[in-house]
Amino acid sequence: MHPASSNGAFASGDALRPRSLRFSLFSLHDNYAQRRSVARFYDEVMEQCVQAEALGYHAFFLAEHHFRENGTCPNPAVFLAAAAMRTRRLLLGPAVSVLPLRDPRTVAEDYLMLDTLSGGRCLLGVGSGAFRWEFTGFGIDFESKRERFEESLTILRQAITGGTIRFTGRHLAAQDIVINVPPLEGRRPHMPLYVGGLTPEAARSIGRAGDNLMTTPFISLKSADEIGGVLAAYRLGLAECPHARCGNDTALLMHCHVAATGAEARSRAAGPFQTYIDGRVDPRAPRRTYDDLVDSGMALFGSVERVAESVLRLHERGAGQIILFMNFGAMPPLHVMQSMELFATRVAPLVHAEAARRAFDARSAAPRPAAPATA
Repeated sequence: MHPASSNGAFASGDALRPRSLRFSLFSLHDNYAQRRSVARFYDEVMEQCVQAEALGYHAFFLAEHHFRENGTCPNPAVFLAAAAMRTRRLLLGPAVSVLPLRDPRTVAEDYLMLDTLSGGRCLLGVGSGAFRWEFTGFGIDFESKRERFEESLTILRQAITGGTIRFTGRHLAAQDIVINVPPLEGRRPHMPLYVGGLTPEAARSIGRAGDNLMTTPFISLKSADEIGGVLAAYRLGLAECPHARCGNDTALLMHCHVAATGAEARSRAAGPFQTYIDGRVDPRAPRRTYDDLVDSGMALFGSVERVAESVLRLHERGAGQIILFMNFGAMPPLHVMQSMELFATRVAPLVHAEAARRAFDARSAAPRPAAPATA
């Protein structure tokens, strides 16, 4: 019998709520040619990646986009391989690799190489894509993206285990081949796999497959109050997973800027956020202002104390990892670096200390079992 059916708390997913919280960084690579060259921007992001390791961040993620400057990283594996040579501990990965736009065998080759070169530091995020023009640019029918994603993910799962790939689908087929870069020892059955999902239904499906969840609340939700529902659905899916799970992390991607005061954060981040919104053409995301995100709790903008409290609420709703989107809208590199440092040295310690205190208080308040009767 699967454990989910023998224990009510486990079946509901409550036992799978993350106990710890990790912080990572993200770059969309949204460049603005009138302000800086792509080469200069690459240098800036690389320095932020190196600094992320020095500050103790968990991982650094990059988006994959094509044909528009709101995403100038068409192959994250290339940039991340360079970053692997500049770092030693920082985990590295795409957020996300757009599977319908690539042959999944090539995706497996790229990220198995990255995992090997980095000494086992790759976190592989995958998704189905959002932008019609990217599919058009590659001559791929946009309406077929969901089918293509599912077929690609099936092949990718087989490929990154180092096993023989056997699959025949409507769009893809692969028979009796093995990727010639084997998984590293200790990375069995494969490197951590994060699957992008935005809705409770998608999150539950990802959990049922036993994968890690990567989600961007800004795109699909109206307020932070809805985040808990997505994460609860994911845990419910995990409890229903019929096989050994490969992960149970819940990673939330959130815009973030931390400053000494809320007013300073607004003066530094509101303008770049508007630049980002003006250049963003994601049909899924509403056009919100800086103040909209602050009021709805859908971004981590403000003073150390305000941001720390917002992070604690996300953790209480079930977040296991928060991926911080700090470099957006051509924000000056100095301001990005200062926000990164404030978060790592002030926000994170506050969050960890307060989370530990609340956990201790909860344990202390829990009813103790009655002592056994004595003869």
